[in-house]
Amino acid sequence: MRVISVKLILSILGVNLMISPASATSSPPSCADLAIAADQAGKDLTDSPSGRVDGATLANVDALKDAVNQQEVAATIIVGGKFQGWDFSDLTLQSACFVDSDLSESNWSGATISGAAFVRTDLEGSNFQAANIAHVYFDNSNLKDADATGADLSGGKFGGGWFEGSVEGWTIDGANLTGFRFDCGITVSDGCPVYQGGTAMSAKGTDFTGATLHSFGLYEVDLTAAILDRTIVGPGQLPYLAEAEFRGPIILRGGGTDVSLTAEEVQILLAANVQQKAAEARPSFDCAQASNKVEQEICGEYASDLRLVDRDIAALYQRAKAVDSGVRASQLAWLKQRNRCGAAEYASDCIRESYSRRKGKLLGLLGETDWLARGESALFVDDVLPLPATFRQSELFAKITPVLAGAAMTEILIERASDGLYAIKGSAVGANAHLCSLSASHLYFDKASGWYIPVSEGPAIPIFRIIDGRLEIFADGKPDYEKYPEAADFMSCGMRASFGETIRLDAGEEVIERYRKSLNEVM
Repeated sequence: MRVISVKLILSILGVNLMISPASATSSPPSCADLAIAADQAGKDLTDSPSGRVDGATLANVDALKDAVNQQEVAATIIVGGKFQGWDFSDLTLQSACFVDSDLSESNWSGATISGAAFVRTDLEGSNFQAANIAHVYFDNSNLKDADATGADLSGGKFGGGWFEGSVEGWTIDGANLTGFRFDCGITVSDGCPVYQGGTAMSAKGTDFTGATLHSFGLYEVDLTAAILDRTIVGPGQLPYLAEAEFRGPIILRGGGTDVSLTAEEVQILLAANVQQKAAEARPSFDCAQASNKVEQEICGEYASDLRLVDRDIAALYQRAKAVDSGVRASQLAWLKQRNRCGAAEYASDCIRESYSRRKGKLLGLLGETDWLARGESALFVDDVLPLPATFRQSELFAKITPVLAGAAMTEILIERASDGLYAIKGSAVGANAHLCSLSASHLYFDKASGWYIPVSEGPAIPIFRIIDGRLEIFADGKPDYEKYPEAADFMSCGMRASFGETIRLDAGEEVIERYRKSLNEVM
């Protein structure tokens, strides 16, 4: 059995942790430090076959304890090993790294192991109740049904495991996660596990003071009475924190921008979001009175896009009546056509296409609005925190605007030249960093279709259309290229990326210029 030394690990990994002589003597790097340093260097703790403990050679708990608790050895790396169901309760262990190990159903209740690292390790069903695992590092590990109720995970870090790891049923109720960092990217290699059904993660009463949460998905996480104070969160996470306790200010982070919000400001945003989500849940009619198959489809649980376009059509129709009294007849004719979609094989697709065509007709009838003056620019981003349109005129919205822009994964800039024509550039980032790009110029409003299209001698591809400050890109940037071969000249998207609907942000010229330069570099 061989145990790797701190100095050897650092030399193997080529990592300089900048440890002062004093701190090197009193507080050498923990296993978590070494694992994080290896990850940042793009290397692995198992890169060198020398100086490590083969987990398969450890026959029992005492053997593992002896391997870990050696004098003058700051960190022990245990590679592999079948430790399923082992009882480590109430043990005190020095810093240890478990790499590719099986610790499922193991019992760590009341144990102390500071600065531990669990890398690609199976912890399913493990018990860490009331354990002291401060400064722990979880990397690509399976925490399904692991129970860390009341445990100390302060100063720890969680990263990776998009496909290999799991947080299904992970319980950290009442645990100390002060200063804890969730470090999640958007690619397979660095993304964190996402909820895919089953038992939800529970963080009831968990102390997240000073923690960093903004990159971790909080969907289906029970955060009732979780403590937030100087906690870093993303704007899209706020709705999931409605039942948490805001004991102090929070830091709202988007991209490289941070804004401090008081607990009172957070409550204002949460209330406004609830108001907007309630409005988005309804179509233009009462779903309780849905009278046919089409209306029932529109009221379906996963048909929020149909409800949105139904509200749009209702609003556009009301405006169109003030312009053309004859629009009522065409609206009734369209409703009859739309209702025939109830008999279609794919009813929702038929409804969606019917609404899209009608939307174009009504926009064309209303004509172009003065939404962008000549010589001006407008920035559109995805709506990471839905809020009422009226709220966007508030001082609080202006305060968080840079964060909303920074958190967005879609950014589109439209500029209008002195001759009245438009130019558009945009990019979008999807799952696993798949990308979309968009670039078109010399665009004008086509009254026949309601779309903005390029100046062309022949048929022109639709590019975008706009209603009430919301921008729609044709076919979400993924048109049928056989039907619209010329679309490839303007837009392209990877498999997991698309241009969803975006909203206009009233950003200042400095912000506009930054996005202009960024999009020019992308293109």
